[in-house]
Amino acid sequence: MADTSLPDLLSGVVGAPVNRPQLNAFIARSQAQNGLTSAQTQDAMIKAQQGQEELDAHAKVDDALADMYPDMKPSERTLSKAALIGALGGSSETAVKALGLLKAGNGNPQQQVSGFQQYTGEPVKPLAVPNTYEQPVAPPGGSAYGPPQQSPEGVAQVGAQNAIASLNTHKDTN
Repeated sequence: MADTSLPDLLSGVVGAPVNRPQLNAFIARSQAQNGLTSAQTQDAMIKAQQGQEELDAHAKVDDALADMYPDMKPSERTLSKAALIGALGGSSETAVKALGLLKAGNGNPQQQVSGFQQYTGEPVKPLAVPNTYEQPVAPPGGSAYGPPQQSPEGVAQVGAQNAIASLNTHKDTN
């Protein structure tokens, strides 16, 4: 009786004695099962999130078609959406990217930027411009380029060159 503890003795008085190895095995099995349940729960939550993303992309396909082809009837848009998603393996996210590529290659500059953002899934970063550049604009029926503009660095460099030229002119006259 030197191996038993007071709780073991008391449990033997009121009922069956405690089987420590069996109790430890039960606790270990329960903890392992809870860990497995947690992994299954996490997996189910990830799959649910992926399903929600697919549903969101499914709605975006309809919006992208409406944006690209505003004169398309809703029934034609639904048929086109179903055909496009089916042709791309049933993935709405792939369909959104494909429509983004179409927009990036066609359309006005705003649609091209929007299409590129849809394709990459992130905002377009500002472009590094040279000192003198033309700003793309889309006037109705006009040129795709506006008047030449300068970056702040270009303005500073031109100002410095003009100041040096003015100084040299002033030196030559005096």
